[in-house]
Amino acid sequence: MRPRFRSGNRFGRSVFSWLTFAPAMIAAAFVLSALVLLTAIDGVGVETSATPPRIMLLKILVVLAVLIGLFLLYAAMQPSTFRITRDIIIAAPAEAVFVHGNSLPRAQAWSPWKKLDPSATFTFSGPESGVGSRIEWAGNNQIGAGRQTITESVPNQRVRSRVEFIRPFAGSSEVEFRLEAINGQTRITWGLAGTNNFLARVICVFMNQDKMLGTPLSEGLLSLKHLVETGREG
Repeated sequence: MRPRFRSGNRFGRSVFSWLTFAPAMIAAAFVLSALVLLTAIDGVGVETSATPPRIMLLKILVVLAVLIGLFLLYAAMQPSTFRITRDIIIAAPAEAVFVHGNSLPRAQAWSPWKKLDPSATFTFSGPESGVGSRIEWAGNNQIGAGRQTITESVPNQRVRSRVEFIRPFAGSSEVEFRLEAINGQTRITWGLAGTNNFLARVICVFMNQDKMLGTPLSEGLLSLKHLVETGREG
């Protein structure tokens, strides 16, 4: 499962390529300009009678600007796309598990994000299951607000959906719920993929994206396993 882009839109691909590399180019230009300015300040300090404290203050400001530019450059070089997956084996046939991933209303029984805000509001539209089924949510800062729509459903094999985030940050990702029958049991691979804008890349400098997104996936799969195997919500 990889982030999907419209291959037929040449202009769109060009814009995406520019947006991917533009932050790094801007940060590099920022650092270069600051270094040039620092060199110029050194020259001013030697060739004029400028007050030493003022020259020192200017140097400190330029050095800070260089450090900020280097940080932005490092952040811009973080991965522009992500793909996070987790899997688990459930002691039940694929058809018994599929119904829990093919229905967004039923999926709330094992959703790890619903537990983060029990008072969040959820609105369902479209069919109860399968392609076109949609959920819209609004909650606290941990789950934000957005919508999820099932875009593909192959019985007992996979379910794909698109998630669109509205807050705290706008964005989107592709989600896949894949099933594999193994000797009467089922391996479930649940994952999401998308693109990292510049703000997301800055966040990735401080946080492990795989852990940040993978932990709730693992928790959700454990809840699903408990639900399917015992008939009770975990």
